[in-house]
Amino acid sequence: MISSADSITWGACELDSPALRRLRCGRLLVELCRSQDQIYLASKTLSKKEIDDFDEDAPIEWNRWAVYTGNEAVRIQPGLPDLPILFEPASSFQVAAGVEVRILVRLPLSVVVEVPDEMDPLLAEFPTEKLSHAWFGENDQEELCYSVSTCDSASDESTVIAPIQIRNDSSETLDVSRLCLRVAGLSIFRSEGKLWSNETLISFQGGIQPSKVTVRKGPPAEAVAADLIAPPREKESGSVMRLTFRSLCRGTSDFLERD
Repeated sequence: MISSADSITWGACELDSPALRRLRCGRLLVELCRSQDQIYLASKTLSKKEIDDFDEDAPIEWNRWAVYTGNEAVRIQPGLPDLPILFEPASSFQVAAGVEVRILVRLPLSVVVEVPDEMDPLLAEFPTEKLSHAWFGENDQEELCYSVSTCDSASDESTVIAPIQIRNDSSETLDVSRLCLRVAGLSIFRSEGKLWSNETLISFQGGIQPSKVTVRKGPPAEAVAADLIAPPREKESGSVMRLTFRSLCRGTSDFLERD
């Protein structure tokens, strides 16, 4: 039987045998199908028309799939993208010398399916959005990242709200038209139905000097009584210095772009 396309529920996902279940997370549809000793997974990013006219019984042409041979339940986890996110705010803004500015940005989620294997728990990872690639950094230190056109604090079940605190420790005005958030060290927390990441603090040092970037531990102040539901991809390494404020190639930038 086919159940309804339930909104995503994070945690253990048990299936009777045989059974088929579909989960929705934003525009992403994930199907889990279980036979006697295997679990099949597939996913598809739905178009607007498919969302508006969604038919539970209609055949679906799946984009991605995976197979797990085992009898134990899988675990459904939220995950952040596997590359840094390069944002372009809808409107550029300035941060005066000695001033702090706090912004909230929307990070697209991936649906991560894990199995009870201590050595290799990852079975599949399905992004909820198709993101474009972009390059930023110096000629000899370019990083590949995902490009997102706007910073947006609106949140739904397929996004994580990421607080960013920008502090201008220099004696000059900082003009911000882009920012690149490295998300590998961010955890995901749940509070009152919304998902949040750790707060990232960026301290601008002025000119072409590297900025001090720190990921603060624990949930941000906005996430009241938050629960940790997903650890970071990489272990937090404390404060780091990030180069530079202007890219010298391909028209992109490092952490913040400065005119």
